[in-house]
Amino acid sequence: MMCYGCLLLWKLDPARLQAWLYNISNINGLDFSLVEGSSGVREDIKYTLNIYGPEDGYDFVGRKLGDFRAFLQSPLYVRPGIIYQNPQMLFATPYEIEAEGEEIVTWNDVDVTQSS
Repeated sequence: MMCYGCLLLWKLDPARLQAWLYNISNINGLDFSLVEGSSGVREDIKYTLNIYGPEDGYDFVGRKLGDFRAFLQSPLYVRPGIIYQNPQMLFATPYEIEAEGEEIVTWNDVDVTQSS
């Protein structure tokens, strides 16, 4: 079980929330925590919804929520013992390769070539 992140909600819109959650509902083991208030992060945010699920649902949840322009944020809290990793966040893992006088740095399968 891991925490994928949270959705920030300016109002509780049951129809929109249902559409978002319906599209990820085929993953077994999903769990949610709806919290009223934003702990002072922004006063206009009324609710935060943490989404928890299995590691094998990680990519699917990120893609499906993105299709609906629902973007996960860092949660204000995570249940004890649960790992947080946002499937919509770019995690750069650079490595360098020397090739014919050029330095190639790769982040998540995207190559950026810089002349020496």
